[in-house]
Amino acid sequence: MQKYQASEVLVGFMKNELNIDKADTFEFQRVHRIGKRNLSQDKLRKIIARFLRYPERERVMSSARKLKGKSFAILADLPKEIVE
Repeated sequence: MQKYQASEVLVGFMKNELNIDKADTFEFQRVHRIGKRNLSQDKLRKIIARFLRYPERERVMSSARKLKGKSFAILADLPKEIVE
């Protein structure tokens, strides 16, 4: 099984699925996966990303509409206090 860094997976996703040019120039404060790795299943773990620059984050969020009908989703990870 080949291991990929979460940031590499995210940049590839932004290029291939969201058609964002120069996605490899985006900078992140942190990118990591959540949940436990389960080798007995092929289920992929979610990726959480904190963008260094707000305009880059907004570009990704606005491109999320391109995922309609696909098995991917992009959601904002906000605290409960803000969501309520």
